[in-house]
Amino acid sequence: MVLMYGWALTIDQRHSRISPDAVPRLLAALADLPVLDLGPEAPHPSGVDAPSQEPFRAPRWDLLPERTAGDEVQAFTADPATLVAATWTVCGAGRWWCGIGMGQVDTPLPSSTREATGTAYLAARDAVTAAKSSLGGMVVRSGPPSPTSPSAAATPCAQQVRFIRAMEVVSDLAGSTTPAVREVCALYDRGMTTARAAQQVGVSAAAISQRLTRARWSFLRRTRELAIDLATEALASIVAGSPQQSASPAERPSAGTAGRSS
Repeated sequence: MVLMYGWALTIDQRHSRISPDAVPRLLAALADLPVLDLGPEAPHPSGVDAPSQEPFRAPRWDLLPERTAGDEVQAFTADPATLVAATWTVCGAGRWWCGIGMGQVDTPLPSSTREATGTAYLAARDAVTAAKSSLGGMVVRSGPPSPTSPSAAATPCAQQVRFIRAMEVVSDLAGSTTPAVREVCALYDRGMTTARAAQQVGVSAAAISQRLTRARWSFLRRTRELAIDLATEALASIVAGSPQQSASPAERPSAGTAGRSS
């Protein structure tokens, strides 16, 4: 069996018994994420109307986000940038418990995430349970070291610990920003200039800058870029310690560039 590694997400709506169903809106957001593309760095805009060349792309889901039960959503991705973009969106909404499981998924992949199994999904289930009693509502867990020993405890290595800490920072930043700030951040992520963002929102360019300066957006972007880099290192550490070290990221089916774009 060829092993595939990545991140399973289990996302559960908070206060679902007294709140409207938010799953359709979440699924739409996860299908249209502005994912940061860490290609060759583009020049920073020199002014509010300078054309922005900041790279972004569509998400790459290996198993598309789906409602699995009630107000719960699950998905799987082997793409670090998609994971970070999804975490930013989910935690920014402030209405979800988010569990992220890092590990293996059984192959061949099923057609639906509802049918998927593997240590990543086990870890995600544990993580979302822990998230419900955590401070920020988002928890990352590492799956067991081998799919043949699912009950074994997984002790995160140094690379995984750094990644988990970075994701906690991303979650906290997303949750502490206002909806107005996140709206402008998303437009900047999509490469819009300040003038174009103002036109999109229907306010003045000065009002956009009051919500989110370019300097602050650059900081938020760099923070997410760091999380992407650390996610890549953490996943590589899991692959290196797997029973099948030959299952490198480049050899995994649907990993990275072959994922399903929404």
